[in-house]
This record gives sequence, C-alpha cells and structure tokens, in this order.
Amino acid sequence: MPFLTVICNSNPCYNFGECISINGNLDYYCICPPNLPVGGKRCDQLITETTTTTMIPTTIYTPSPCASNPCYNDGVCSVSPFTNTYVCSCSQAYYGKQCESLNRCFYQSGVCQNGGTCVSLNGNTNYYCQCPQEYTGRTCDTAVTICPVDYCKNNGQCSFDYTLNRLRCACPGTFSGQYCQIPIGEANACASFPCYNNGSCTPAGASFLCTCKEPFSGNQCQIKNNTSPNTLCDVIPGICKQGSTCISNGTHIQCICRPGTEGEFCEKTTTSKLNLDRY
Repeated sequence: MPFLTVICNSNPCYNFGECISINGNLDYYCICPPNLPVGGKRCDQLITETTTTTMIPTTIYTPSPCASNPCYNDGVCSVSPFTNTYVCSCSQAYYGKQCESLNRCFYQSGVCQNGGTCVSLNGNTNYYCQCPQEYTGRTCDTAVTICPVDYCKNNGQCSFDYTLNRLRCACPGTFSGQYCQIPIGEANACASFPCYNNGSCTPAGASFLCTCKEPFSGNQCQIKNNTSPNTLCDVIPGICKQGSTCISNGTHIQCICRPGTEGEFCEKTTTSKLNLDRY
C-alpha cells in the first residue's frame, strides 16, 4: 500500500486557520478564526462589509496577495489579516522583501579565510568574519604577529614564523601539539602530523581526528572541495608526508617540510630538544 500523506500536514490554512481533511484525505477546508476578518478556503482573503441601498450587508472577499506567489527561492508567504498585504519568510540563504537577494555568507562560502566564520548582519545585507585568534582583518586574511596572552600552553614559547606567516609554539620537551597542549607521555597519534593542508590534529585514543580548513575535507584534510585537480599536488594528495606542504609548478612537486622532518617527501624524522610544532 503506498504511503498516504495527510493533506493537512502542509499547513495550508493561513492566519491561524484550522485545517480539516475531507473526501478521504483528498481535499480540505479551513475553519477561520472568528476574531479575524478573513475568509476563503485557506483563510487568506480579507473580508470587508459594505451596505447596499436596501441596507442589506454584503460580504466582499478581497483576493489574497499571496495568490501570485510573490516570495522567491522557496520563501513562505503569509498574509496580514488587517491590511491584506503579504510578508515573506525567507530561508537563511536569502533575504529581501521577496527573498530575492542572496546571503553572502551562503553563496560565497570562502569569504572568510583561515578558518574564519561568516556571521550575517543587518538582516543579511552585510557580514563580518569571526576570526580564530591567529588571524585578523575583514576576511581573516592577516596573520596576527603579536602573541595573544596564554596562546601557548604549559610554558610553551610563542613567536611569529615569517616563513609560514603565522604564530607557532616552541614546546618544552614534555609537551607537543599546536599549542603545547598534549603531554608527550600520552599516546599521541598526532606526532606524525597526519592532517594535511594546515588541518589541526586532535588525539582520539590510539587514533586522531583532523579539523580541516576551507576548502579541504576528508579524514586527513586531503580532499580539496568544489575544485577539479589542476596541479600535481591535487592529483597525488598526501605525497608530502608528516603534515608538510605541497607546492607544484605544473611539472614538478616540492615538499616544504615542518621542523623535525626532512627528506624529498618529508618522510624522515629528525631529533630536537624542542618540539617546534608549526600548523
């Protein structure tokens, strides 16, 4: 037996009307609230009364302003019962009287860089970027060169790395991690820098979790979203090991190694008294 959708589930009645299904759930009618001057099958028509020369009241139904479907992009139209005007309720991706304008935070998802979060302002007509503490600027495009208070944990030493264009922590020998937050004695699956493309690694028992930055995704941030492979680095994701950065001129690949790693593909580990974690 096919699934039967109850016709009133779509809430077809406007202005607090009550939907009643009829004819075996093939049709419906609406019971309109008695305290509002509305009528019609969907309680979406304004009722006005006038008097003829014979003093007999005549009820006049004014057509619903929602009948022309004035709300675009799946906006929901509702009628003001006293003024017979319409109001569009828009989805988060649109704004405007008729939901005709795109919210920039949705149609331009990469407007905030370096992991910044786009926040809509003034009814979606504007936006600002909520930046991570390492970045500032209108679109989080400027690296912070002055270390925030307590940026590095557990007596780690904070400095600005002009090569990587971001802050880094030099950790004491008993801690590691982006902020020196991970005790060396703990099982640390992040020690091999498994997250690519500047993803942040968090130990999860004997495994790890990668928090990726736009436009990357995947369990190791190895997938570049919404783009087709256009460089050797895209075609061979993960060729540079231990969290190193891959650059390509179209014919050759070069791996930029993190401190503590070396080799053509940064596959070798070196030793150091300090753990210099660069993310």
